Amino acid sequence: MKLKTISFYTDLVNKAIKNNNTLKRQCEIEGVNINTAYKTLSSLRTAYKTNEEEELLKLYETLTNKESKNIKEIETDDKATVSEIRDDSTNEIIAYKFEIYRKNRESIVGTFTADEMQSIYAMYSYYGEGLTQRQVSRLFPEYSLVDFRRILRAFNITKSCSCFAPHMYEKYTEKQLKEMHLRIKENNFLKKAEKDEIKDLKAIIANLAKNKSIDYDKFREIVESSTKTEYKELPVELDNQDNNYPDLIIWLSDLHIGAYNAKYSSFIQLPSYDIKEIKYRLSRIVSSFAGQSYHSIYIVNLGDAVDGYNKETTRGGHELPEILDNKEISEAFIECMMEFFATLTSKVNYDKINYLSIGEANHDGDFGWLNQKLLASYLTKYDVNSYISNKPIDNFIIGKHCWLFMHGKDNLNQSRQFPLTLNPNTELWFNNYIAEKGIKSERIYVVKGDLHNYAYTTGKQFDYISVGSMYGSSNYIVANFGHTKWSINYTVVKQDDILMGTIKGNV
Repeated sequence: MKLKTISFYTDLVNKAIKNNNTLKRQCEIEGVNINTAYKTLSSLRTAYKTNEEEELLKLYETLTNKESKNIKEIETDDKATVSEIRDDSTNEIIAYKFEIYRKNRESIVGTFTADEMQSIYAMYSYYGEGLTQRQVSRLFPEYSLVDFRRILRAFNITKSCSCFAPHMYEKYTEKQLKEMHLRIKENNFLKKAEKDEIKDLKAIIANLAKNKSIDYDKFREIVESSTKTEYKELPVELDNQDNNYPDLIIWLSDLHIGAYNAKYSSFIQLPSYDIKEIKYRLSRIVSSFAGQSYHSIYIVNLGDAVDGYNKETTRGGHELPEILDNKEISEAFIECMMEFFATLTSKVNYDKINYLSIGEANHDGDFGWLNQKLLASYLTKYDVNSYISNKPIDNFIIGKHCWLFMHGKDNLNQSRQFPLTLNPNTELWFNNYIAEKGIKSERIYVVKGDLHNYAYTTGKQFDYISVGSMYGSSNYIVANFGHTKWSINYTVVKQDDILMGTIKGNV
């Protein structure tokens, strides 16, 4: 073992002993992968040891013996201590700390911010949203459902509790709390109304979820017959040459709603990709353009909006560690996208707003297409013109600019992905495609998703653009292809000119 490695783990174990922490807890504090730490330190028991390694092993054995002693002292499950963390200057509650002891196992230790605790109360209480423990626990994917139930018991949070956390009673007057309660009830009523609107959606998904495979023809037939709300379809050709304001295209690609990310992977720490995080990333889009004015806005979905179907890609053969089932994925997709459009339409100025989606992708296939069709029907609420393609490659035109949009590989036919940057074979393929389709625009762009990376290359007849992914990297992607931060690309079209930009996340 390298001296640098020995020094690192010696320091880590010493800190754990000094602070009376378990190795797991110290690794969480330091951002160290616990599995790697256990493997490295345990190997010292069998491998040839230098003097430095012998000293490190002694330290590790001291910590291990201490952990075992502490565990044996706890004779019952679910004994817990909870406390409030207050601001030193204001004395306001800013967080809630807990430690739940378990027989023969490590304690569950954690902290909820004041906002997180309020969310738990508001969501779980009968006087709030009245959600189940399972539904509320999804806000905190770092805890199992069983552990989350233990946490609720530790804080004595029950269905009959108020919908306000303790700090709310200190911070607000009785009158203010009553007003907040009325708003919660109003929001719950509106949510219920929206759920009633998509009752047919849930029925369709429930019926389809019974099957392990999808009958695609039947699939489309059911959607067409069951979607009662009419929706507008976007004309293929739109021309804004005489407008003073530019057009805005937002390339919304590879959302992978329902995908699972372990908080601590073997390679790099990744954020939990839950509904809260998805909504945050969508809000970053809105904040980037809030207060600006455009002639038309185009939200173009390039596929893999949902992660898969029955916990695998719709092509089959690639299992996916998803955190949501089929119905939950659909509901999450509709909820996140409706909130995104509600916010976008209120914060950005425009004459027209359009939503376009490709018809084929390798992860979501016709399951994704179904969700896109249903979303389109609901978007009429915000006067959004929708065009949900049935094709793996489609196009739309803005003035002199023709945009070919696609995912990069599809659900049925195309198993080999188009590359990140243009190569001679790919250029020849698209030259033939453009000729076959009779596309004559002065400026042609091929825009694709799939590879979760941005790149711009130029051919003789067209520009080739790979856009980033709002999901970013999974543990699988990091292990096999390297880490790429989540990002959303956009294009501003002003008569003859275009400007490419990127909204990029920190992780």
